[in-house]
Amino acid sequence: MSQAWLRSLTLYQYADLLLKLGGVLRHTQLSVETLREIQRRRFQRLLCHVFDHSPFYRWWYREHGINRQDLPGVQLHDLPTIDKKIMMANFDDLICERSLKKSKLEEFVSDPSTHGQLYRGIYQVLHTSGSTGHIGLFVYDIHSWNITKALAMTRVSRSKINPFKKNRLAYLGATNHYAGISLVADAPRLFYDLLFLSIGRPMEELAPKLQSFQPTALSGYASSIHLLAEAQLKSQLKIFPERIICSGDQLTDSMRETIYEAFRVQPINFYAASESLCMAAECHLHQGLHLFEDWHIYELVDENLEPVPDGQPGSLVITTLHNDTQPLIRYRMFDEMILEPKPCDCGSNFKRIERILGRGEEFLWFTLPDGKREFLHPSLIIEFFVPGLEKFQLIQKEPNHLHMKMVLEGSYETSRALAESKLRSILMEKKLHQLVNVSTEVVDNIPLDEKSAK
Repeated sequence: MSQAWLRSLTLYQYADLLLKLGGVLRHTQLSVETLREIQRRRFQRLLCHVFDHSPFYRWWYREHGINRQDLPGVQLHDLPTIDKKIMMANFDDLICERSLKKSKLEEFVSDPSTHGQLYRGIYQVLHTSGSTGHIGLFVYDIHSWNITKALAMTRVSRSKINPFKKNRLAYLGATNHYAGISLVADAPRLFYDLLFLSIGRPMEELAPKLQSFQPTALSGYASSIHLLAEAQLKSQLKIFPERIICSGDQLTDSMRETIYEAFRVQPINFYAASESLCMAAECHLHQGLHLFEDWHIYELVDENLEPVPDGQPGSLVITTLHNDTQPLIRYRMFDEMILEPKPCDCGSNFKRIERILGRGEEFLWFTLPDGKREFLHPSLIIEFFVPGLEKFQLIQKEPNHLHMKMVLEGSYETSRALAESKLRSILMEKKLHQLVNVSTEVVDNIPLDEKSAK
């Protein structure tokens, strides 16, 4: 890949991003009628696109009685749903860019030397296991990635853009090919200085780096930011961020209070996933998260896939309107939430999430010889990826014993060895490798928990 080609690509990306920023800003105060018309046009265009370029969607819809000539009259609820398991089982045929292959993408995200890089210099590739334990791969092209960045810059971080006084943005979370780090890592260097910190490191190592950097903006998992807030209140940390953005896990009322007490800044709750990195965020009133409906269609359904009225809990189904490379149409997220039926006082007509249910995740705690306790953050498990690992479950059988169940595809011994090595490297990073005993078991299936569906 020549340097001239890379420079041309970078200039194109910056120019495209500036155009996207303007468009995203114009759509923040749309009328309900205009918003629904934008959704309708983009949905119809996407339907035609996948029928022409995705063998899976073409077959999937024909199996459900929908042909190319039917598309102008097709409504969203006429289409069958998909989920992560269906997507991954049909990955090579679902992707609209026919040269992208699951096996090559898996090699790319599992190679430590590729962290922070684009696949073929063009594509952002993310992976996640998610709360259901199924491994997922998600690919963004330049167009969809710039829309995502524009949404993040204008509706989430809302930082003042000044090339003569850069924002100092610190991110605390998982540092692999994972959603949050990938978005922050690609923040335009013209406007941002960046610091990346792994939640896998001890607090005594994180604190001096943060204090030296003195971030003006702090971003990361809600539970990670909460840990920093507790450290600040104990005088183990002294930073003065002007903006705080929380995502990845549940921001509870008590966590919000602790963060505000520590930093005197109201955190912004941000809803993101690898499937789409900018789905909703709080406005300045902090009265629920506004759904970015100009680039997504959101449905809440019950167990029979019937619509759930606003104000009642339901399971989220999304349609992404911005990603032509890996379109997700009526994709079941399995996140439970409640939508607020009343409009927000800020004047936006975007619907709001009143409350997200079922996204809270617990830490794994271990007792050290001196009586202190150390933890593994759930994000370190969510980012767990090795080729051939289809599904996994970590069980803390005893205070200092982890048992890993795994469902494997492909080379049995190779995949098992890679998974064991990955788990031990996570423990080593936290200096727990000599304390925590690890056992593994290969199983045919790992059923979901009946109550939590996780």
